[in-house]
Amino acid sequence: MYPILLVVIVYYSVGLNDQKFSYFLVCNLVMICTYFYGVSYGLCISVIVPKLDVAMALIPILVIPLMVLGGFFVNSNNIPKYLIWIEYISMFKYSFQAASLNEFDTVNYDSGTTDPLTELGLSESIYVNFIALVALGVGFRIIALIAMHLISTPSKPKLNKKKFKAI
Repeated sequence: MYPILLVVIVYYSVGLNDQKFSYFLVCNLVMICTYFYGVSYGLCISVIVPKLDVAMALIPILVIPLMVLGGFFVNSNNIPKYLIWIEYISMFKYSFQAASLNEFDTVNYDSGTTDPLTELGLSESIYVNFIALVALGVGFRIIALIAMHLISTPSKPKLNKKKFKAI
């Protein structure tokens, strides 16, 4: 609900591509997939890290490299080879590419202007970006499920029943 509400408010007020209604729907789909990935990432971190204060300190350390190397702040062609793997697990990369392709793919540029898609080095198609967002979201949920299974087995439950008898 939140990503749809965000797009409904922001899309036309910012003046994004309004040639067809399908561009608006694709932008909604990009935001929904990004939201799904973000929730999955947060779920995975919350399962793996047992304490809230540690998790709150760890999230910026884990998210900022994904944000910086996702292609919005640093061009994909300028990322060092030893850090390129971070780009491929970044939700920011795929959502930025899908939104950019949705906005600029149908625009014809004069010979004097540069195409922002080639300038930014965006190579994947919009469908690949959707598949990557959903696949990474499902992947992080599977990692969270495996972590929950390893952390909380019947022999050592995470919630102690003795604590809840007084309630």
